[in-house]
Amino acid sequence: MTGLWSDLSHMLRGLGRRPWVAVLAVVTLALGIGIATAVFSITEAVLFRPLPLEDSHRLVSMHTAHPSRGMDRVSVSYPDFLEWRAEKDLIEAAAVFMPLDRDLSGEGDPERLRVAWVGAGFFETTRSKPLIGRTLVDGDQDLGAPTAVVISEGLWRRRFGSDPGTLGRDIRLDGIPYTVVGVLPETQGWPITAQAWIPLQFGSSPPAWADRRSNHTWQVIGRLRLGVGLNEAERRIAAVAEAGSALAPEGRERGYTAFLLPLSRSELGDEGTAVFGLMGLAVFLVLLIACINVSNLLLTKAAARSREISLRSALGAGRGRLVFLLLGESLVLALIGGGLGLVVAFAALDPLMAMAPVEIPQFRSVQPNQVVFIGALGISLLASLLAGLIPALRASRANVADVLKEGGAQAGSARSAQRLRQTLVVAELALSLALLTGAGLTIRSFREQLRADPGFDTENLLAFEVRLPSSRYADDATVSLFYEQVVERLEGVPGVQQATVTSTVPLGGPGIGLYRVFLFEGEPEPPAGPEFMAQWVEVDPDYFRTMELPVLVGRAITEDAQMEEYTLDDTVTVIGDEARAEGLGGVMGGEESGCTETTVNV
Repeated sequence: MTGLWSDLSHMLRGLGRRPWVAVLAVVTLALGIGIATAVFSITEAVLFRPLPLEDSHRLVSMHTAHPSRGMDRVSVSYPDFLEWRAEKDLIEAAAVFMPLDRDLSGEGDPERLRVAWVGAGFFETTRSKPLIGRTLVDGDQDLGAPTAVVISEGLWRRRFGSDPGTLGRDIRLDGIPYTVVGVLPETQGWPITAQAWIPLQFGSSPPAWADRRSNHTWQVIGRLRLGVGLNEAERRIAAVAEAGSALAPEGRERGYTAFLLPLSRSELGDEGTAVFGLMGLAVFLVLLIACINVSNLLLTKAAARSREISLRSALGAGRGRLVFLLLGESLVLALIGGGLGLVVAFAALDPLMAMAPVEIPQFRSVQPNQVVFIGALGISLLASLLAGLIPALRASRANVADVLKEGGAQAGSARSAQRLRQTLVVAELALSLALLTGAGLTIRSFREQLRADPGFDTENLLAFEVRLPSSRYADDATVSLFYEQVVERLEGVPGVQQATVTSTVPLGGPGIGLYRVFLFEGEPEPPAGPEFMAQWVEVDPDYFRTMELPVLVGRAITEDAQMEEYTLDDTVTVIGDEARAEGLGGVMGGEESGCTETTVNV
């Protein structure tokens, strides 16, 4: 221990004698370690930290897929859910839910809430513990039962001032009164964006619209039985899904399978995981570049101390002792840089989190914790090893006689050290070039996406979403009248040239976009016959004029066409040019409406 303290004090004195080297090395390492620690903090929270729910490692999200159609992840039909839940040896509990938007009104200003419409057993599956009151129970799911609602802690504090008397009070969601029966802590709610949970009141049997196997509408959460692995459960559930799909009476419902995801990664998916992998690779390269920089500094410093090191060796210091001495200096620098790197990392977290999607719940839990500090220490130790090992090994193996005597041998050693430093510089430049090339390609790809022609002129176009509560707009006539009045008033606003209504705006904007399977007339249903899937969008007659979309063949929808009475076998449809290129003729059948004849314009 006496020798250890002596070496440590010598390290500190040595760093003090060349402060510019120490400062430059610490700043370089602080930036590299800080960036690596920030990304590690996010990765740990998103990929590895368990959800704050009881036995969250057993919670899974369940999905369907249709590989032959390129549909990698699809919502679940209610019959599929019932079949999966029946596998009692695999699934301890399971429930369906559907995220919805509802308007909260009553006391205070109206506001839009994210609401979860949950089926029986939902809270038994999540095992969420209420802050006050209770969660939804089976009786709340019965037809005709009083409408109950569980609200989030955030809504309770923000809207009701944390008043315990909120329990038993009625709030109105889309004009319908719901009685508040409980408050969930922020950490106990799922999905994380939900601010209220209302019961799915199907009773003993679901309605026909929900019970169709073709209605892939629901999200499913399940809790695996103790001792059941994810791979085993997924294999068995996939077999059940494929067997049910094979027996489906409709050909287009065949070919489906199923898969499971840990609930903590259900919102992230494989693509999100790959993104974090690329981020990790990028920050490792940044850290490696910083370490090469410091390594070059230490090589230069070691060259200046070659006579001192040779004297130590001549006086009996072994190579291990010399390596420890030299490597210890890089360790001290890395630990100081790591401390400053934590400051850099925590300063970078807030702006990084501001860009994070709110749909990923773990982003909310990105906070410094014990794991982050241990990770920062590990990154610092790795940095010290990467930065100091080569200079330490190089300096410790110097020939004492060659160094102590002047002349050619020493010059040869200097040239060898110079070649090593040049090699490190080349490696640093190569890594920097790889990072810059990747960043440049990413920026270029993003810029090209922004410049890509969407097929319409985006200049001066504004889109927004309007959702009408069913309690006030219960029939089609009332809904149509509302939209007619909205369009009329919008077109009266100064500066507005035209307004239109659509069920979904282009490029994946707000609204409801449904995909439909169009069947060729006279052909058998898939898979025996050809299949074509296209997005189904409802628009008013002014849509094409407002969007300045040209009609290539035929005509667009007119006001007269909209006002006429059409039967199911006489529907006016406009299809995109891509669909026409696929070979669709002038007449084809529609999947959902049961149409046998549809007039098509392109």
